[in-house]
Amino acid sequence: MLNYYTDLDNDLSADVEAMEDAITTMKRLYALAEEAKIGSTIRCPTCGRAIVKTTYHKKFSSTKCKDRYWNLVDDKRRARAIAMGGRK
Repeated sequence: MLNYYTDLDNDLSADVEAMEDAITTMKRLYALAEEAKIGSTIRCPTCGRAIVKTTYHKKFSSTKCKDRYWNLVDDKRRARAIAMGGRK
């Protein structure tokens, strides 16, 4: 017999683990992009797209990716982004 609440808890904990794994990966890619030299190819921490680092501060493929990154890695901003449902 299925227990709705147990199944729900298992689904939520799997989602939380997946989110934590994604955030860890994003932070690792951000650190690599930050250390890369100008002219080298880096991966956007958010979408994973390969881009050329054209300036010392370029780390993301777009402003949308930059905003999404900072909204996910910061606990307070993540809670606010989830509460807003992606609206501005």
